[in-house]
Amino acid sequence: MFFFSTQSRAGKFQPCRSITLRHGHPLFLLCISSILFVQFFMFTSFSLAIDDTFQHIFLSDDTPQVREVTGVHKKPQPNSIRTHPSPLTSVIYSLSSNYSVMDDLDFTFHLPICPTTLYINPNTGKFDLLVQAPSTFSMYIVIAVMSLLFASIVFSSYNSVFLPHVKKRIRTSSISNTLWIVYFLLVALRAVLNAVHFGKPTELKRDNRFLYGMTICGMLMHSLSALFLTLSLNYQRKHRSGFALKDKSYRAMLHLQIAEEREEERMKSTFQRNTTFIRKYGASIFWTIFSFEAFATLCFVFSVIAILLRALHSNNLQNVEIYKWLQFSAILFQRVPIAIISILIIFNGLFTKLFKKKNRMSTPYSTLTTSSELTSTNHTNGGPTILTRLLILMALLLNIPNDIPLSYWNYFIYGSSLENFPRCLFHFASIFDCILLLFFFSLVLWLFVMIIEFRRYRKETVEAALSDTVENFE
Repeated sequence: MFFFSTQSRAGKFQPCRSITLRHGHPLFLLCISSILFVQFFMFTSFSLAIDDTFQHIFLSDDTPQVREVTGVHKKPQPNSIRTHPSPLTSVIYSLSSNYSVMDDLDFTFHLPICPTTLYINPNTGKFDLLVQAPSTFSMYIVIAVMSLLFASIVFSSYNSVFLPHVKKRIRTSSISNTLWIVYFLLVALRAVLNAVHFGKPTELKRDNRFLYGMTICGMLMHSLSALFLTLSLNYQRKHRSGFALKDKSYRAMLHLQIAEEREEERMKSTFQRNTTFIRKYGASIFWTIFSFEAFATLCFVFSVIAILLRALHSNNLQNVEIYKWLQFSAILFQRVPIAIISILIIFNGLFTKLFKKKNRMSTPYSTLTTSSELTSTNHTNGGPTILTRLLILMALLLNIPNDIPLSYWNYFIYGSSLENFPRCLFHFASIFDCILLLFFFSLVLWLFVMIIEFRRYRKETVEAALSDTVENFE
């Protein structure tokens, strides 16, 4: 349970109530109930329609079945080193779940049942399971529920500011977190898709059409969530990462933005004068396209095209490798703007902030400004605080493993042979569960970054609104 504090006008910090207690209101329950109902209706309709849709598109009648492993298999050692290994050549006990395909169309792999001692039947040697891959299924359920909770918290308390004197809420560009809300909702939806995939009933475990449908939907949600993460970080860069602001008022920030726009227009004019050939045809198009939003959109479109091409050619054994690695390239390409924007936020103005902090510590006490001025200056000038930059760096690093689908991790670690089964780590989770756990921690850090930045600009927003109200009244 986390607590935050607010600063009163007297300069003292007063503790606030915890997040979990403060946001347990009917709006959150209504939001969760509505989303779960829509998702249940969508999955029911999708499973009924998928038989006719994917039977002719993604599957042929001779689609090979992957062998199912549902228990403990003892494998003898081969007698000769020339003997090629087979599914029955090992002395290791292999504990694996039912047939599962995760985030992929042809990287088939088995997930371990963790913890194995809780699910194995000593009489039959088989597993008594309600869901396949229980630990992975549980991690996706936790991610889905917590992402919905994060979206509800941001929507109710960190997306606008309430003004008591006018009795209404306002939302400016510096405190708006709508993109973060959409990102958390998309993460929750993707987690629900994957949870349904791993928690499918036993009679559906060999229904390849159902697996392919859930896999394709998971791929699309993975790309869409990456797009909105890029847009959210770019919004942070544009509206909350201004550096070297000498004036601490809101109007000074607006004047600086106007000056930057004029400088950009001057650069455009210089560019047009020096390039007469493309002045008529390419200049305006170039400056319209060259933005992080457009770059992120192009990456998303490329990723969707790669997913559809791979889905349409999933039964073509000659070209399956080409489309497999084409999609992997699209996944990495879509993460490029995320890394660039995060690096810009972290390092832009960082050294200036450190040097200013040193100069302020070495300045005599008589020349210092008042504490209220210093507090207001620290809130907005110089961009995010050092703590916020560290949180962004940690969230970026923890999010990288989840950017690569689990099936590719299985291929890189264990290879394409079905003889190499992933095993449980510490008896209760697999390496895939550890990747999901790191992703969950990255979501928590993104939430903290958003809350810190909201609180940093909230005071300036209220002061600007009060100033405008007084001017309009006069």
